Amino acid sequence: MASSPAVQSVVRAIDLLQALNRAPVSTVAELHRETRIPKPSIVRLLQTLEARGLVRHAPQYGAYCLNAEVQTLSSGYHGAPRVVQAAAPFADDLTAEIKWPIAVAVFQTDAMVVRYSTIPLSPLSLLQCKRGPKAPLTSAIA
Repeated sequence: MASSPAVQSVVRAIDLLQALNRAPVSTVAELHRETRIPKPSIVRLLQTLEARGLVRHAPQYGAYCLNAEVQTLSSGYHGAPRVVQAAAPFADDLTAEIKWPIAVAVFQTDAMVVRYSTIPLSPLSLLQCKRGPKAPLTSAIA
């Protein structure tokens, strides 16, 4: 039995999500360079993903980043820690007020791991910063 051809819009959406996953924030031009998807299609896909809560637009940079909701797409994932979900709206509001980026970290074995960041929302943040860096607890003691 012959397999059906891939649904091109689904393939493009997955390619776009994977490209967004490889960088903390991405512009439409960067996504186009990486995926070769036409820019108008990228914009429509990003708007659709944003409407579904999977992507967030950082207008000060004209860039996009993945939103925590994207984690619901991974197999077996049961959501971010409740403290991260609860803190995210407050961190967003505080960043909007003071413009400084905020990070929410959780303890993991022997380090604090950044699980949420308002870097894409802050005009004061550097684009190369990202979620996920670990800060060893032992370095804070020394």
